Amino acid sequence: MDIDVGLLILFCVLAWIASQIILGIMDAYHAIKVADRMEFLKKLNDSIHQVKVEKHGDMEYWFDQHSDEFLGQGKTLEEIAKVLKSRFPTHLFLLDSRGGIAEQTNWKLMNPEEFKKLTLSSKDLV
Repeated sequence: MDIDVGLLILFCVLAWIASQIILGIMDAYHAIKVADRMEFLKKLNDSIHQVKVEKHGDMEYWFDQHSDEFLGQGKTLEEIAKVLKSRFPTHLFLLDSRGGIAEQTNWKLMNPEEFKKLTLSSKDLV
């Protein structure tokens, strides 16, 4: 009878150790997934610019609304798009009432409804 109790205790201890190892592996896997997700969200956040436009004379100056980073300038949308294309080839630029511009739109301004239909993959943000 003493051997049966000893085996039961040994079995319980081994089961507890195995469960701790499995839970540790699951926690590590989850932490890696969370880190990957956070990195992707940071890339996404850094790649999308809500544009603040300042107009002085016939020149438009585009700034990131959140960081005040200067994005580009030009007299026409085509001039600005040329600058944005060279500086930020994979970024998206959102203009409140006018829509958006990006590589996926061939650097042409799309109205807000068309721009909402734009689909992205993680490859677009590299």
